[in-house]
This record gives sequence, C-alpha cells and structure tokens, in this order.
Amino acid sequence: MKQYLDLKELLQDICAIYGDRTAILSAVHNEKVRITYRQLYEAVMAKVTGHRENVRECFGLCGEMTPSWILHAFAEVIQGKRVVMIDPMLSAEETARVIRETGVDFLYCDNRAKYQLVRSAVDRNQALVREKEEAGDETIPGGGSFIFYSSGTTGEEKPCVLSQAAILDRVYWGNSMIPVHAGETCLAMIPFSHIFGFVCCLLWPLVNGVAVAIGRGLRYMADDTNLFRPEFMCLVPAQLQYLLSRGALNPELKHILVGAESAPAELFAAARARHIAVYYGYGLTEAASGIAMSDGIGDPHALRICPGTRVSISDQGEILVTCGGLMDGYWHDEAATKEKIRDGVLYTGDTGYLDPEGRLFVEGRLNDVLTLPGGRKLACTEVERELAKTVETQVALTLQGGKLTLVAIAGSRFQKDIEEKVRAFNETNREGIRIEQVVLRDDPFPRTVSGKIKRYAL
Repeated sequence: MKQYLDLKELLQDICAIYGDRTAILSAVHNEKVRITYRQLYEAVMAKVTGHRENVRECFGLCGEMTPSWILHAFAEVIQGKRVVMIDPMLSAEETARVIRETGVDFLYCDNRAKYQLVRSAVDRNQALVREKEEAGDETIPGGGSFIFYSSGTTGEEKPCVLSQAAILDRVYWGNSMIPVHAGETCLAMIPFSHIFGFVCCLLWPLVNGVAVAIGRGLRYMADDTNLFRPEFMCLVPAQLQYLLSRGALNPELKHILVGAESAPAELFAAARARHIAVYYGYGLTEAASGIAMSDGIGDPHALRICPGTRVSISDQGEILVTCGGLMDGYWHDEAATKEKIRDGVLYTGDTGYLDPEGRLFVEGRLNDVLTLPGGRKLACTEVERELAKTVETQVALTLQGGKLTLVAIAGSRFQKDIEEKVRAFNETNREGIRIEQVVLRDDPFPRTVSGKIKRYAL
C-alpha cells in the first residue's frame, strides 16, 4: 500500500485500482444501494468543482452516516476548507457551541429542527468571513484539515486539528494489523464523526477495496448484519455485547475490531467461540486513532504497537506516544496543546506498562485516579467493575465533600439495599477501600459518543 498525504490522490488511485467494485453500501427500505469506487471519486470531484466559487472557510458536518455525508467530508477538505465533525447526538445548544468555537460558516445538518435552532451561530460566522473577504484576507486558518473532538472523559471535549497526512499516516501503518481483502464488506457502526469510525470504518476499508456498508444505528444493528453479511466490523464493547445477546454475528464474519473503551476478556472469548478473530485497539483522537492493537487470538489486552509508532512509559506510569498521526494542536488553544504535546511526544493521560516483549498493557486514566484524604491514590476503573457486580447496576466513584462516594443508577427504593451491599464491600475488600456515602441517580451517566463516562460531569 502506498503512503498517501492527501485524500484527493488516495481517491484517484483507488478509483483506478478498484473501479467498478462496490465502495459504499447503504440501505433504503431494506434494499441495498451500491456506489462504486469510480462513482465515489467522480461524485466527490464534481462537488469540488461546483464549490470553487464559495467563500466559506469552515464546513460543519452534523448528520447521520450517509453517502451524502461522506461526499461532503471528502469534497470540502479537498477544496481546502476546514471541516468540523459534529456528533449528531449533541443537543442544539451543544451544537451551537461547537459552531461558535470552530467558526463553522456552512452547516450540513439532516435535522431540520436542530438546524433552525443553531442557524444564528452559522449566520454570525458567515458575516465574519465576509468581513475578512472585504478586507482582502483570503487565508483559511486550518484549511484542508479536519477537526475531530476528543472523547472528553475527564473534561470538556477538545477540538483537535488533524491534517489529512496525519490521518492517512494512521491508515497506512495500521493496514498491516488486520488482514482485510478487496471485495469484502465492512459494516460501519461507529459514527464517522468519531476518529475511530472515520479511520477504521471508512478510510481503512476503502484503501483496501472493501465495501463500506453504512449501519442504520442501534435499532437496526441485528438486521444490518443479516442484510450486509460483513466480513469485518469495528465496534465499541456495548455494541458487541448487544450483537452477542441477539445471536446476530453473521457466519461470514471473520474479524471484529473493538475499541474506544475498556472491555472484559470474557466479551472477547464469547465472540471468539464463534470462530471470529476479535482484536482490541487502543488509540486517541490526538493521534488520529490507532496506536496499538491485540493479535485477535491471544490475550486481548496485550497490545502490539502499530508500525511507525513509538511508545514509552513515564516515571508516573503515563503512556507517551510519538507517531506521524499527531494532531496539529487543539483549535485556538495553544496552552492546552503545549501541555499535551511536548517536543513531539504525546502525553496521553493514560496509564500502562510495556511487558518484556514490548507489548502494551493499558491500565486506566491518570484522571481516573482519585486522591483520597490522607494522600492515598485510588485507581477507580477496576474497583468500579467489582462494585458494579456487587450492587448489580452501573456505578462510578467520585469525591463529594471530601468523602469517597459511590454514584449508582437506581431508584430511591434501592437505597437501603445498595448501602448494605456497599457496607459488605467495605468489610471484605482486600485493599481497605471504604466508601463513605452512596448517591443514587435516575438519569444515565453522561457519556461520550464512544460510550465513556464523562467523569467531570457527574
């Protein structure tokens, strides 16, 4: 595979190589609709040509995964615009915030009601662009790049500026990690607005002549595996668990890549029992996705470092990464960028270690460690997993008023039962952890698009 620096050259080459093979599959009234590689390239270039007289600088994409979404993403960035990937699940208020802080002056939005609510923010940015044009300033800050938002597990999501070259660097080096072949089908269930979905469910398959089947969301997940019969899928753990519970892993399926959050070994074993190679991937938006991946058959948490990537561990146990996929920086946040990337090294905020064979084991987040009164450090993730089994519901640990607090999703009638189980946990756990209070909530935990809990918002 050739290492590409821009999407136009990539699309041109795969059009020449794969021509009339299927590039994109979608479903209309449960019937498959096919777009070939040649049709994809020609449609993108037609949009590029048609938009040349447009003065807009920043194109926002806020919609469900569709062929039109893909065409706009490719065409706008090829034309030299700044393209912002907006999670369609965001509220109108959150979407307007993204528009304001990234300068979106033209919005693709398939939700008409939401568009009307955020239109004033777009209009304001358009007026600013016109003022620049009238002043003779034709530069486009961040032009030809994508802005993806980081996962936001421990703070507000941050807009990461990723060049085409950085994203394609990860596609190139990750290509050897899972054997996919021309003519196969990848079912895309991770939103393309997430870097994991964009790289692994869209670009990676296309580079290899694999048809990208666009999933229709949670409601249709089981139906989509039956309709598209994929050989390859990328999933978050909750999606894999759902498909397993429905018996919906189709017999043609060869490979599953699981990522975006931690997953228990039992989940991998259940899928592998169906003779499917299940890989676990580790990556960050700031590194254009992939950093390391398991081998599909062995310990799912023993991760091989992707080629073209260097990983080391700091004295504090933090995972440090150097690769060609690093972001240009956080949009208009130089201080945060300098904190995250120092001398070309990405400080991931994740903790882990390298075994004697050079395999990476990810243990948790630095910010998932609570400093208890007295100075003791508590790594939350493993304790929460044990507590969730004990109280039989979703839980998260936090500090409230200096007290170690268990937040659990349950109705008030379960307060006494959960408190009794927590007291038993306090008496029997080997680490001497003492939870001092229990708080119940009816609403689900606030989560990122990949399913991670936004701890800062608890």
